[in-house]
Amino acid sequence: MTPQPPRRQLKSEERGEIIGMRKCGATFTAIAMNLELKCDTVRKVWNYYEETGRVIPPPRTGRPPIMTDRDRRHLKRHVKASREHRREALFDITTTLNLNVSEDTLCNKLKKLNLNHRVARKKPWLRPAQKLARLEFEKKYKDWGFEE
Repeated sequence: MTPQPPRRQLKSEERGEIIGMRKCGATFTAIAMNLELKCDTVRKVWNYYEETGRVIPPPRTGRPPIMTDRDRRHLKRHVKASREHRREALFDITTTLNLNVSEDTLCNKLKKLNLNHRVARKKPWLRPAQKLARLEFEKKYKDWGFEE
């Protein structure tokens, strides 16, 4: 059994053509053959137009998001709170915040919040005297090449 090709939404121009041809008296079969569509598709477009008077159907809502805005704010606040929270395993974060989401979802939400689940590298703290010493070293040896 071969898989069916993915469905596509008809463009508004195609829907307009169907309605215009039908108003001119063309049959569903003739319209379908002319536009290379299925007869049922043409009939459904016409029936929808007759019932609602609209050419284009309203946008679909889609699947509701798993995490609410409040959950996302809570997650961001929790991860930014301390370095230890950034090191926590994703499972521990979901348990702490009482979120019912998978680790992949949590990781995706962290990426959307520009919070990659990693720990920032520690930089060595330098005193002003050390900074000056490094600057003088760089000025003294800046002309050294790679071949030496």
